[in-house]
Amino acid sequence: NPSLFKKLPYDTLADFTPVTQINATWGNILLVHPTVPARSVKQFIALARSAPGKLNYASAGVGSPPHVTAALFAAEAGIKLTHVAYKGTAVAFTDVLSGYVELMFASPTFSQPHIQVGRVRPLGMAGPRRMPLLPEVPTFHEAGLPGFELTCYHGLWFPAGVPAEIVRRVHAEAAK
Repeated sequence: NPSLFKKLPYDTLADFTPVTQINATWGNILLVHPTVPARSVKQFIALARSAPGKLNYASAGVGSPPHVTAALFAAEAGIKLTHVAYKGTAVAFTDVLSGYVELMFASPTFSQPHIQVGRVRPLGMAGPRRMPLLPEVPTFHEAGLPGFELTCYHGLWFPAGVPAEIVRRVHAEAAK
């Protein structure tokens, strides 16, 4: 949030106590509507270069993991994409499924059922390795964009000042 907002009602470093990491993601997948002619990351990059700013990508909102992933991908690939921010993943994904927006970066678990039935086409994954759930989806490194990797994690934090014993106990229970 400090990267997105000039003024916050809290101090991200001083007002919270980290408890534990809950999970780590595999990285978002670049998904395109089936009408997009690209069938690989290289073809997608070539398509985007041929029409700068003409391809639109949906996100769950400014600063969301899909937005950050897409912006970094575009910068790394040297392409220009147009951001369409929504108020949440479900609304954004619906417009990609309908073809109203051409593409989105989305989590593998959220998009996997739609990939399996062909409602969206996966081109690449921002994780460090292929996901067992979707072994046919290459990493961006494998697909021709070496070094592009972006994963995130979810964690549990308490307000600052929670007694250390409570933090240790909750951490231990979560680890179980």
